[in-house]
Amino acid sequence: MIAIYLVGVTALGVWLSRRTKSSADWAVGGGGMGIAMMAAGIAGTRIGGVGTYGVAGNVITEGIWGTWYAFNTFLAMALVGFFYAVPYRRLKLSTVAEIFLRRFNSNRCTVLTSLCVQTEYLIVNILEPFLMGKILQQVAGISFGAGVAISAAIIIFYTAAGGLRGTAATNIIHCSTILIGLMIVGLMGMSKLGGWSGLTESVNVALEASGKSQASWWSIAGMGWGAVLAMFFSVTTDTPDA
Repeated sequence: MIAIYLVGVTALGVWLSRRTKSSADWAVGGGGMGIAMMAAGIAGTRIGGVGTYGVAGNVITEGIWGTWYAFNTFLAMALVGFFYAVPYRRLKLSTVAEIFLRRFNSNRCTVLTSLCVQTEYLIVNILEPFLMGKILQQVAGISFGAGVAISAAIIIFYTAAGGLRGTAATNIIHCSTILIGLMIVGLMGMSKLGGWSGLTESVNVALEASGKSQASWWSIAGMGWGAVLAMFFSVTTDTPDA
């Protein structure tokens, strides 16, 4: 399955590169991407490791308040769709930095904005091949260095070849796999534990054994509303940049 996926996204990049005739095609899909491709492109910036197993790990240790990351991410994407997407498209912007260039006519603002965004994505771009290398090492038995090299080469290739349209197309695959896969995992896991009542009973036994407060763990604001609001502020300000 991993081999099919890696070959598939590489082939998709090659196929989409045939539709890239100009820099505008590469950067913004020629301005002709449909709503499904645009939605996948935006969703793919937020739905990933952090929003799935990262949140799951946080819930295990801190409580279900951690699910606010998922709710806030949805709210942030909704705000982007309602308030940002149409004006950005109408202005034919390729990057957020262009807003500051048009408003202040200052290359300094443009460079600083780009540095802020690229600093975050530098970390993301390091983590992605690192994690893919770990997966390939465990599943395929190849060396970690080789796994990172293969992963990085594939990511760079299909992004360079397909541009924004290529990354949006692969994000459709990613988002569908995550949403459908996690739904199946959740239903199967709950079935194994004896349904919702069995799940809550197992969690409460584990919390009691570890000395943690059941009331705090099950509270939707276990870390306080300040933390929830801070998370909302962080996600909503970051998503339009992405």
